[in-house]
Amino acid sequence: MEPAALKECWRRHKFLDGLYRFYLGKIISFHTFYLPIAGGVVAYVVTLKGSPAALGLLIPLVVSSGAVWIFFRAVQESEELNAAIRDSAKGLNIISTHAQLLVRTVLAFLILHVMIVIGLVIGMAIIIVYGQIPD
Repeated sequence: MEPAALKECWRRHKFLDGLYRFYLGKIISFHTFYLPIAGGVVAYVVTLKGSPAALGLLIPLVVSSGAVWIFFRAVQESEELNAAIRDSAKGLNIISTHAQLLVRTVLAFLILHVMIVIGLVIGMAIIIVYGQIPD
């Protein structure tokens, strides 16, 4: 491979690896911020009595519903990034980064947010019907 082509391949590989690290970092940072807040809101709401308390679950429900949509869309994109990194590394005859980890992380958080949404909807329904979460 010519030096200019090799340099371009390395530049592309570093860019793709940077994208992988950026997206993985953003996913972890978001959840480090969001999950404790959502948990706190839910813990507070379940101590309240009365149907209006269910409205407190709307914010985590909206955020997690949005996360379901984002992570659903991100599955294919993370697989494409993983394939591009793998191809780039193969062209350079090096071991690729563990970009498959990004794909698995996206899938795991997609499943987590689906479960959160289901739990919040059930919790809201119980609070609306019974006025609180039964003991």
